[in-house]
Amino acid sequence: MLKATSDICPNWLAETPAPNVAIGRKCTPFRVEMVVRGNLTGHAWRTYQSGKRELCGVPLPEGMKETNPAEAPRAGPEPKKTEGNTAPNPAPGMTPTPTQAPAPGATTSAQAAANTGQHQGVPAGEHPKK
Repeated sequence: MLKATSDICPNWLAETPAPNVAIGRKCTPFRVEMVVRGNLTGHAWRTYQSGKRELCGVPLPEGMKETNPAEAPRAGPEPKKTEGNTAPNPAPGMTPTPTQAPAPGATTSAQAAANTGQHQGVPAGEHPKK
């Protein structure tokens, strides 16, 4: 995925000399995770159930149900811990907002990367083998 999206957003991957080998550049992390949501699930659904009708700065219509597809994927920043995984709601040791603001164009880049990933995934209507 890093190769497929390197034209969208520069990343740490320098080369892949073998299928399970990646050589990268040392870099300073940019502590913002952009999340693209195409369906009302997980954190997005919990937010909607709580009565909020805005996600990633985009208004949501009334009457949506869990897993309903969005009119268009919504992208927005998620808070990041300095170590470990993200959490959808600020928890002890987390800041309530990203530790850095997203770079200009981050939303567009996140949506383009998600689109690339969807096209590399399982074709519509097919299910992955179990």
